[in-house]
Amino acid sequence: MSLEPWGEELLISPKATYELAARGPEGDCLHVDFEPTRITIYGWSGSVITVYHEGKVIKDCEQPVPATPKRATEH
Repeated sequence: MSLEPWGEELLISPKATYELAARGPEGDCLHVDFEPTRITIYGWSGSVITVYHEGKVIKDCEQPVPATPKRATEH
């Protein structure tokens, strides 16, 4: 499992259950990509994520995701 944009990689068992808790500003949410051999979780601006296995924290991404730069408008 990859946690982005933190750049964290977790090796997870395909037969185990994991829980994610995401916190951050309202109005946005996690984006999840499922591939045959990988799951990638993308946080949104200002969010943090904690991953649990069997009720224990196995990864705590406490650094909030930075704000997305605004695009320059063309005239």
